[in-house]
Amino acid sequence: MNAKRDCFDFDKLSIITEIEGALVNEGALHIGTAAARAQMGLDNPVERGIHPEEGREIPYIPGSSLKGVLRSTAERLVRSGLLGEGAWACDPFNREDKRKEDEEGPCVICQIFGGGGERRNRIASHVIVYDAFPEDPDSVKVRTRARVAISRLKGGAAGGRLFNVELVEPGARWRFRMRIINIDLGDEEDERAKVLRELLKLLRKGLLHVGGGRSVGLGRVKLEKAEVLIYKIEGGTLRGPERESLDAIIGLRGS
Repeated sequence: MNAKRDCFDFDKLSIITEIEGALVNEGALHIGTAAARAQMGLDNPVERGIHPEEGREIPYIPGSSLKGVLRSTAERLVRSGLLGEGAWACDPFNREDKRKEDEEGPCVICQIFGGGGERRNRIASHVIVYDAFPEDPDSVKVRTRARVAISRLKGGAAGGRLFNVELVEPGARWRFRMRIINIDLGDEEDERAKVLRELLKLLRKGLLHVGGGRSVGLGRVKLEKAEVLIYKIEGGTLRGPERESLDAIIGLRGS
């Protein structure tokens, strides 16, 4: 795939892929919120938003949190050899990498999730990840856990550093929705599609964590009952959707 030629394609539409399913947090979940909420007697409360149907404030998983985990995992996959030894994933905070993209075009991760160079070859994201609200708001259980900071010098609890963290109990089901624009997940020749298939495979297997406390096992999520809706644009006319099994597309059918 020629990055310079093929990824700058937002002047037209060829295919729109929607992935919908239930995201289940198999471990306790903590998506932190702004410090202002700490005045309510909680040091680390969970993020809450207005449910689009219920009209009341409840815990949710921001799309930005999910997308951030997907992007960082994609970078690690590429650096681990998913696309071969010559494949390169930029460091988005490294100015030399950004200058390289100015000259050579965006890396494969930026081609998927947006980014590119400092001044040239900037590109929007081909992937949209929506906020995930609970399927049943009344089923979401939140509890508070007391924790203590650890002193690296003593190797034990730090004196006077007790704090509390609000957690969503395991087993909540969240409505997951992801849209992919102008990338055909079934295209075996497209490196971007290969990266996305591998990401979705990890999500289906419950091997990704979202939110805070990941180093102590919080935030493990698994995508269940996932369906793919494929819309194709032919001659400027929308066709579809064609419904497919996500497992079939990413190679998990029968596994």
